Amino acid sequence: MDMGLGKSNEIRTRIKAALILLALTQLVSEGGWVDQVTQMGRIGMFEIIRRMWPEWRMDVQGTLPNDLKDRGVGDVKALPHYHYRDDALLLYDAIKKYVTAVVNARYVSPTQIKDEHELQSWGKEITTPVPTGFGVQGVPGDGNFTTTAQIIEAGTSIIYISSVGHAAVNCGQYDKYALPPNYPFRLRGNILTSKDALSEDAILDHLPDKKITLDIMVMTSLLSTRATNPLGNFEINYQYDPVGKKVVEELKLSLKKIEAIINKRTSPYQYLNPNAVPNAISI
Repeated sequence: MDMGLGKSNEIRTRIKAALILLALTQLVSEGGWVDQVTQMGRIGMFEIIRRMWPEWRMDVQGTLPNDLKDRGVGDVKALPHYHYRDDALLLYDAIKKYVTAVVNARYVSPTQIKDEHELQSWGKEITTPVPTGFGVQGVPGDGNFTTTAQIIEAGTSIIYISSVGHAAVNCGQYDKYALPPNYPFRLRGNILTSKDALSEDAILDHLPDKKITLDIMVMTSLLSTRATNPLGNFEINYQYDPVGKKVVEELKLSLKKIEAIINKRTSPYQYLNPNAVPNAISI
């Protein structure tokens, strides 16, 4: 084994364990980091999730091309230089190509799909309403998979959200929030009720104090850490069959090509460069 790679994996494993512990004990616990440094606190955060979850659909918000169309940002001519969209679509297509090859090699008849107990149980679990299930709407086939196309759409959605989608919103937290005037997590004083111009002193009075600012910097730095291998470089390889090994290599080749495309661009937006996208959510 390459000693450098082994050391890198060991570091990622330790960071991942630390992040999980942090999330469970300090991030969203009562009196934890979210309560201390954000305006809404954990109760407000949970309330936003509670309100939005019934409206979230795998076939809209969870499917990148449909999400872009739904938000009115899919037209390149109307909105040029939207790097999230442009980079994300390249990665989405690469992931879908990978999932398609794996699924089509695994299922060659509708009977195989119907009789796949684990697949059907998973579909039922994610679509069963809360609290016994996850209550995900818009799952292809309503979770009762009958075609490879349905499995491909669901699989692509899950992998994309857990890797590319997560990287886009997570890995830039320190860059966005570490400077409070840019994007304050918390404001002091009374909530502003007008759009009248404020003096510099008034703005400073509203910004968080030194302690809160340092807490924000520390936590967003930790949360922005990439604690898994880059996309396509799996910690554990479950694909040992000839087809599986081939499609993994094809995925890696596709990601290298995408990396070259992004590297040619002069924009500082690098959050979706394949070498910076973690394989999965760390927490």
